[in-house]
Amino acid sequence: MTQPQLAMLANGLRLVLVEDPHARSSHVAIWVMAGTRNERSDEEGLAHFLEHMAFKGTGRRSAFDIVREVEDVGANINAYTARDHTVYHGRCLSEHMALLVEILADIVTDSNMREEDVAVERDVVLQEIAQAEDIPDEIIFDIHNDVTFPGQSLGHRTLGKPERVQSYKAKEVHHLLERFANPARMVLVVAGPHGLEELQPLAERYLGPLKARLLAHDTSPAQSKGGLHLVPRKSEQTHLCWTFPVAGLACPEYVSWQLFANLFGGGMSSPLFQEVRESRGLAYSVYAFYSGLVDCGQLGISMGTSSERMLEACSIANNVLERLATGEVEEEALIRARNQTKAASLMALEHAANLADHAARQLQILGHLEDPLLAIEALDQLGTKDIMRMAQSLFAQASSSAVVLGGVRSADQGPLEAVLMS
Repeated sequence: MTQPQLAMLANGLRLVLVEDPHARSSHVAIWVMAGTRNERSDEEGLAHFLEHMAFKGTGRRSAFDIVREVEDVGANINAYTARDHTVYHGRCLSEHMALLVEILADIVTDSNMREEDVAVERDVVLQEIAQAEDIPDEIIFDIHNDVTFPGQSLGHRTLGKPERVQSYKAKEVHHLLERFANPARMVLVVAGPHGLEELQPLAERYLGPLKARLLAHDTSPAQSKGGLHLVPRKSEQTHLCWTFPVAGLACPEYVSWQLFANLFGGGMSSPLFQEVRESRGLAYSVYAFYSGLVDCGQLGISMGTSSERMLEACSIANNVLERLATGEVEEEALIRARNQTKAASLMALEHAANLADHAARQLQILGHLEDPLLAIEALDQLGTKDIMRMAQSLFAQASSSAVVLGGVRSADQGPLEAVLMS
């Protein structure tokens, strides 16, 4: 596995390079280590809106100029907003890497914030919200974060809420850009047939002029709240998102929770999938997952079924988890889950672009680069007794959080609470 190279500009902006001498294309990304979690209480959805506005033109390029220059050379660019980071990324033939660095730096640091563009983009985002609302097995995760982290920016919906989006003004978007476009928060990532001697001068030219600034402390520790929340909605299925607070990504234990999720319900051979879907036909989609941020993580279950069978499906899921807590873990199943977890990580990291982005994420979580094989190799130390202990720890806490969305009534609260919150 190629080791990422790391460098830093005088203003504190970091560079990550993964050399891939045989590649014909290059991956370029600017990671901004701020997202919805860095919003203030009155800024819900503004980080995502800022990402949209980045493509509306800069001091040097119109919105059409941006896409025309990119597509003229057969490249592509895009962006996404997460809870604790925003990434502007693209791919191009390697001879156009410098152009992509320039364009991404331009849109991240010098976006126009014209009121007329904000007005148009408000309507675009409102349509995006409406589209998301039509996909219950996706919107349930936003609702779940909202109720699990009440009164915290960690619970903000990425897209925002319509009533707030309608009030966005260019001035407040510009203020957020000034907060986020701090070189201390930023990492330029490149993967392809390039060396630092090629990348560093480009970074100095296009990102070096950013002034070094103190990094504002704009997040607070995660405080999750447990409980069951019913969200009645007319839909074909009723959906569940049920989570337990576990170790975050800065804790070495996080990789154990990834394995646990695979063992519990990560694959078609897992007991959750076998019991809920294969044996009883209660759901089409049912799985367990681990989701992590720097300081907090969640072990969760997601599934959709008919409203009449949701209670039964929840009971089965709870019984499977209880069996793990009482030691019903076969060595063969543990080996299978270990191999699944290792394979997923290693197969992802053999691609230079993924390895480079993984390095950027490590800089955010750990503050330094670490061989990803160390975390993967730690899985070999995990035994069946550890799995039992981890399952028991889930039942020992009183802060699990669940959202049931769809054909539910207030009369369902008690029976579902008895299963999910006991």
